[in-house]
Amino acid sequence: MPAPTRAPTELCAALEIQVHPTPGAVLDYNGIFNRQATSINGHDWWVARNDVPARNSDTADQQATLYFSNAHERWVLEAPDVQFQLVELQRSHRSTELSQYFGSEQNWMQRKRGLTSEVVLTIECFE
Repeated sequence: MPAPTRAPTELCAALEIQVHPTPGAVLDYNGIFNRQATSINGHDWWVARNDVPARNSDTADQQATLYFSNAHERWVLEAPDVQFQLVELQRSHRSTELSQYFGSEQNWMQRKRGLTSEVVLTIECFE
């Protein structure tokens, strides 16, 4: 019988991201994000489908993206007009794995036009 490996399991090909409606929360980027074939900073990353926030034909570099930022040492959801950063990583050897946050509400810092506020996001595997 082969021994189990320490390699991470493959993450979802698509994610559904929801910013919870609270005063000042930017909800425009709620929707489906598709995993990309490449990696950023050694991690999978996702790009908003071309109907998030509204149907468009923008190139991937103009769409909202979810990626792990080495500079910030946390997950970042970045769009042309707003940025969200995961407030606090779980401190463990797997702290950079996005899958540990699937299905639970997490606090993220929303930054838009010089204003910062805390919002709640939920990320679900969408296949």
